[in-house]
Amino acid sequence: MSEPVTFVDLGAYDGRTTRSFAADHSVAKAYLFEPREMAFQLPDVPVQIIRAAAWISDGEMPLYLSRRYSGEGSTLLREKVSGDCDFDNPVTVETIDFSAWLLCLIAAHVVVKMNIEGAEYAVLERLIHDGTLERIDALHVSFHTEKVGRTDADNQLLRDALRESGMVPMPAVFDAKYSESWRRA
Repeated sequence: MSEPVTFVDLGAYDGRTTRSFAADHSVAKAYLFEPREMAFQLPDVPVQIIRAAAWISDGEMPLYLSRRYSGEGSTLLREKVSGDCDFDNPVTVETIDFSAWLLCLIAAHVVVKMNIEGAEYAVLERLIHDGTLERIDALHVSFHTEKVGRTDADNQLLRDALRESGMVPMPAVFDAKYSESWRRA
């Protein structure tokens, strides 16, 4: 049996990914980042819900709510072109500098799932640039490439930087069509 992990769910939505992960892995504690008031169905593990969006600074930002799927696909990025986001009526949400938060986290075996509707580019670039990525043992990320005006070349630059930071790709743990999984080598 492997050691329990600390699971950090960025873009937790209703908690389904955390439930799925906890069903298949030993989880010591889960942190769910979700800025919207959602009804969570939580796994039977210790959980802390953080009502904020993971970002590159502490503060507040507009969140553009998706009019589809009960708000799934809402984004901090005005340039997002999918999800039928309401750009005329954003809500203000708290943001947390995820890199700084991760530096304060006292935990071994940190696993991060990142599905943050385009904000993954800025957050990942920050984690790589300041070296905080080294605190993460496994990373599961969904790239929202065309949805936020990015390209496959942007994704390749991030993949190269992940490799240079000591991460190696592994089979996708979550939806292989939309996410990639990486682990510390």
